[in-house]
Amino acid sequence: MVVLTLTEFAEQIRRIARGSDLPLMVDADHGYGNALNVMRTVEELETSGVAALTIEDHCAAHAFGGQGEGLISIEEMLGKLRAAVGCTSRPPRRNALERPRMTRGVLTCSHGARNSPAFFNRY
Repeated sequence: MVVLTLTEFAEQIRRIARGSDLPLMVDADHGYGNALNVMRTVEELETSGVAALTIEDHCAAHAFGGQGEGLISIEEMLGKLRAAVGCTSRPPRRNALERPRMTRGVLTCSHGARNSPAFFNRY
């Protein structure tokens, strides 16, 4: 597992974006924390040259050997999505979907089918 701070991640993105005119989409994992952190993440990554990013609905990583990962509530994820859309310098488009993470058999495909419409319609 490689762990990068947001600052390190943004710097790597700057380097990649300088080398190509292609749009760059990145996985911002859980957005580096709560809705306020997601705002900073979007701002930093946009400034670095990202065209799009994904934010997942799983909890922040646990210590090695911890109890595994869980999911944040729909309300918390909606807060993160609203924060991300609200702080972007680009006009918002309704194309953001959550990407449920398969975590040790805890989730099923029905989780994504159930939550994606809620996130898409309510943020």
